Amino acid sequence: MARFWNTDGHNARNRSGADFMVTNPTALVELESYWRGLAPAGRVPRRSALDPALIGDVIEDALILERVAPGVARIRVAGQRIAVLAGSEPRGMPLSVLFTPGDRGRLATQVEVAFRMPSVVELPLRAARAPGRPALSGRLLLLPLCDDAGSVSRCLCALVADGNPGGGPRRFSILDDPSIRHEPLDRAPLDPPRRRPAAGGPALRLVVDNA
Repeated sequence: MARFWNTDGHNARNRSGADFMVTNPTALVELESYWRGLAPAGRVPRRSALDPALIGDVIEDALILERVAPGVARIRVAGQRIAVLAGSEPRGMPLSVLFTPGDRGRLATQVEVAFRMPSVVELPLRAARAPGRPALSGRLLLLPLCDDAGSVSRCLCALVADGNPGGGPRRFSILDDPSIRHEPLDRAPLDPPRRRPAAGGPALRLVVDNA
């Protein structure tokens, strides 16, 4: 599981031979199911609630994004197969590095929908054929996360592509497709996280002053 948090892009490229298929047909469903289990129905889970050990093999197709400006999300962590598609270590790069220049404006709009509404966003993708690079179809799923102050500043994501990635880097475009999905979520913040008293510290007690 450590590869999710410390992805080695060089090793990922070395694994992208003819027998390496990007497809994980259940990744989106599995990751969304895990995400929905972190908070009451329709609410935005906390980033601190994530446990990579519970994500399973989907971790290789997953990312965590941080919103750094309107429409701009930086990749904080990424799975092994994301590095294959990016053609290099993607941590610290904007999500737009995985998209064609002509589609980066559309991506920015969808990123803002995910963070600002907030909403679950799912996008159909396509990477064009090129020498040594077969055409790929794919999907990107954005699942908002909030910090402990209630600000929606992160997204748990999955990006899956159908087929052999060929030589990286691959760049996707967003398809004009009725399967684009926007599912608005409840803006109300979750209850504040419970804090445990410091070990060995005095216990709190209620004091009533009737003076």
